[in-house]
Amino acid sequence: MALLDDPNASAGDVMANADIACHISKRMGRNQTHLYEKSSDERNVMGSELGWSTRIKDALEKNKFVLHFQPIMRMKDIDFINLPAQDGVLWQRHLDDGEQIYSYEVLVRMMGDDDEIHYPDSFIPTAERFNLMTDIDMWVLENALQSVVATGLAGNNIRLSINLSGNTVDCDDSLQKMKSLIEQYGVAPETLTFEITETSAISNISDANTFIEELTKIGCRFSLDDFGSGFCSFAQLKNLATDFVKIDGQFVKNMARGATDRAIVTAMNDVAHSLGRFTVAEYVESPEIVRLLKICGVDKVQGHYISKSLTELW
Repeated sequence: MALLDDPNASAGDVMANADIACHISKRMGRNQTHLYEKSSDERNVMGSELGWSTRIKDALEKNKFVLHFQPIMRMKDIDFINLPAQDGVLWQRHLDDGEQIYSYEVLVRMMGDDDEIHYPDSFIPTAERFNLMTDIDMWVLENALQSVVATGLAGNNIRLSINLSGNTVDCDDSLQKMKSLIEQYGVAPETLTFEITETSAISNISDANTFIEELTKIGCRFSLDDFGSGFCSFAQLKNLATDFVKIDGQFVKNMARGATDRAIVTAMNDVAHSLGRFTVAEYVESPEIVRLLKICGVDKVQGHYISKSLTELW
């Protein structure tokens, strides 16, 4: 429980207080209630959720997030006759070809006080609970656009896939902010593909499609991320107007171990293609998986075999 007794508290503050009370109640055991008290409870959770929310706010204020870039390759750009055994060789060959399309998924990391790197699993759940995800998404978009401008190509040869949270898709202000940032940096909207998960769009399909439609009008594209990870995947694929489908990596990485995962990936790829979507497979970790994905008909691949994530474009 959290009291609505502070006229200066925002809705997010009250929800955060209730969240803290919930976690304290859980620690006490089953069938418990707890009333949030600022004087004692903030200290009790400073090392956990509340501590992470403070660190996230500090990272946003002090620019302590960093971007990494995971290369994505089109199947048609891969030479299957000379498929290398070593990780990263395919991407280096692609770079050496020149005048190609260079595609990346944008990944965010948070730097700690001692320059340690915190991966999304550490801070994203807290950011979602404390309504900080839209701020992180806007930081990622702006800094990704800055990275494109820094290459001097202004998007002519670069394509970026940027993840968006459900909070951003639902936020009334985020659409205009995104359009303004794209216009401000002069990057062609066709450069950008925004990845949304089915769970981020499932609460309100109509609003999600309106969001997608408005950005599609200016040239941006959309991808349904982690396809296959939820129970409603096929319904969302039919109802969401996306251009790409990213097949969940849990099925891809096990393709070489058995026929079941290969059959699932093939089925998802066929359904996506039948609905006019292009497909991307993640967690590609060996040449054998690349060959199997080629047989399945997947359009694009990413993973450590293609290249590890890079600290800068190019």
